[in-house]
Amino acid sequence: ANANPRANTQWLWFESDPLARDVRVFGNVEVRLWSTIARGWITYTPTIVDVDPADRIAGPDLLLATDSTRIPSVTRAWLDSRYRNGLSTPVPVTPGESFGMRIVAKPQDYTFRKGHLIGLVLQTEILEWNLPKPDPTCTTAVCASVRIDWELGKTRVVLPVVDAPADSAALFGPAP
Repeated sequence: ANANPRANTQWLWFESDPLARDVRVFGNVEVRLWSTIARGWITYTPTIVDVDPADRIAGPDLLLATDSTRIPSVTRAWLDSRYRNGLSTPVPVTPGESFGMRIVAKPQDYTFRKGHLIGLVLQTEILEWNLPKPDPTCTTAVCASVRIDWELGKTRVVLPVVDAPADSAALFGPAP
């Protein structure tokens, strides 16, 4: 997915505008994800990616890495939706209803450089990153459908930015 994330072939890709300055993150990155699925549970695997436009061939549907050694994942996490309220008791979601999850990634001390993009790759256990887990409650192909709910602005990536400005929009600027 990192090699050409805009392809969106077996994942969902979201990216920021270019950064207006170097941005250091220190601590746990969180993905607060609201989605709707057609089954009783899903495991999400979000990955935060540092994209240097100078190392990419870019276009509307293209963000192709020019060198396979320059496609860094900053951090990655995963969470089974049945354990979104805690690990003690699994709670299935209601198919077709929006639900929220707070997915916390491993702590990081990382600096995104000025002009870089911050990318978010969303994958699930339905894809090749891991062996698919059977869900006996769902027996049709529609069970693989996932909809990310963005409309109410509750889905977001929360970065622990060092020396964060009062207005987070100040972190982003025009392309260099």
